[in-house]
Amino acid sequence: MLTVLTQIESVINSRPLTLLSEDPSELTALTPAHFLMSSPIKFLPAKIKIDDEPVSLLKRFALLDDNVSPLSWPLGKVIEDYPGKDGVCRVVLVKTATGVYKRPVVRLCPLPNQ
Repeated sequence: MLTVLTQIESVINSRPLTLLSEDPSELTALTPAHFLMSSPIKFLPAKIKIDDEPVSLLKRFALLDDNVSPLSWPLGKVIEDYPGKDGVCRVVLVKTATGVYKRPVVRLCPLPNQ
């Protein structure tokens, strides 16, 4: 129960308090974690049992899942959209701190507006 509550607390403390700035080089939002730890939370706290046994490649591949925690999602800005023939936008160009990516809209999660 304590682990679940700690993970919930870290997700809440990683939510942005303000909108992103208009400066395209600054891709971080102000969060409660900045006030608590002077830096954003990067990982969910977890209880991990460390084994000395090596992990096989198949087990390691199983750990690489698309359903990662929201704290691991990169923060970015949509800089261009690509509407289809029907006028509905399904693909966008997103700028993150690590580069520019073309992503489907269904794989994006917009931040709440004020």
